[in-house]
Amino acid sequence: MGEIDVTFELDINGILKMSAIQLATEENVQATFKSSRGKKKLKSKLVEEIVSAQDTNKILISRAEKLLKNKDLNKDDKNELTELTEKFKNAVLNNENKDIISNLEEEILDLLFYLEN
Repeated sequence: MGEIDVTFELDINGILKMSAIQLATEENVQATFKSSRGKKKLKSKLVEEIVSAQDTNKILISRAEKLLKNKDLNKDDKNELTELTEKFKNAVLNNENKDIISNLEEEILDLLFYLEN
């Protein structure tokens, strides 16, 4: 009996590649095994990220709307928050570019932090 060199490679998609070489004869055997498990994990992570983003958007909008009801909020701050909140809502509703939403999210967070403190 001869020696056999076996190599396994598992990629991020759950695909297992195996190769075996019999050293004496240099005979090579290869096999690929596919699993849906990797795809399910990636899909699950993507769904989790989407739900998390939607929750974040709802929380920001809710905080802004709650603050807009505050009678002590001065007119300029109220106008700025109203305008920014509407832009943010529209961007989320229209599925705008991720960067646009992210920039608006950052602006609204900064304004909320300033106004709430």
